[in-house]
Amino acid sequence: TDTMNRSLRAVVGLAAVFALLLVACGSDQPEAGSATEENGETASNSESEPDQGGDPDAPPPVEMSRGDSIVSLAAWTYCWTPPAGDGGVCADGAPPATLKSLSGDGPVMVRFPNDFTFVASVYDAAYKNQIGEAVVTITDDGWEIDPAVDGPAVLEVFGKGAEGDVIVSVAID
Repeated sequence: TDTMNRSLRAVVGLAAVFALLLVACGSDQPEAGSATEENGETASNSESEPDQGGDPDAPPPVEMSRGDSIVSLAAWTYCWTPPAGDGGVCADGAPPATLKSLSGDGPVMVRFPNDFTFVASVYDAAYKNQIGEAVVTITDDGWEIDPAVDGPAVLEVFGKGAEGDVIVSVAID
């Protein structure tokens, strides 16, 4: 009976943790998460990734540009409550095997239709090791990211606002 009681307590404990995760995911203001991987597919000038499959509960794409290169990225991980939605949805994913790419010099511009706060981590080109944090500045046109690196790298961008949070990733040349 001791073994049975310990097993029952463990199951109840796991159920409570799972319930808390579901509540946090569906809330209007989810907890900030940490970014861990990447998003994208190889892309060049003005190539877009498909939208979230027509899912009205998914967040809108994040548009990123550098020079003449523009990509539209679907979040690979998110918790999202649509402005007119009854509840939220969370999707934990992994970055695509091949990331979309931005070429050119200068800052990376981020455009997103919702009032969000963005942070960006910089990883090596193999997307294995974090090598720094990028500086993100709000501009009239969106958010400007200075990756502060020369050469190829990967930006992992985490955004958070009243509707939830999104994570996207892009390779930069």
